[in-house]
Amino acid sequence: AILAACFEISRRIQSQPETRKVIFKKSEDVAKYYIPLIGSLKKEVFRVALLDGANKLIKDITVSEGTLNTSIVHPREVFRDALIEATAGIVLVHNHPSGDPTPSEDDIKITRQLLEASKIFGIKIFDHVIVSSNGFKSLADEGIL
Repeated sequence: AILAACFEISRRIQSQPETRKVIFKKSEDVAKYYIPLIGSLKKEVFRVALLDGANKLIKDITVSEGTLNTSIVHPREVFRDALIEATAGIVLVHNHPSGDPTPSEDDIKITRQLLEASKIFGIKIFDHVIVSSNGFKSLADEGIL
């Protein structure tokens, strides 16, 4: 069992892209990075990509791991690392275990709440991308953000 766990940890580390070379110019770039990481997970996971002024990924933070169809997200956790790292902006990312990346009413509501908080903190939210095993949706591309 320990050997199997070691192999699984090694596989996960090797499957994660190196953040120093990742640039998010459009929602497709975000999806390409995150679908392999969280698109097929059985629980909803909410992550935040911290970006520098050139849209390079500085850090990828897991803010919340939830249940089959929800994750608890609080602005304090979303913006904490962004403030510490003095990022230029962030991209919100979470998965839909159902396979349908269509934004729910709760997704839209939390995005709007986080947009209000971002104004107070002075940190730009570039996008909120929802990924799944069947693709992705960008709230910026949909005109919601």
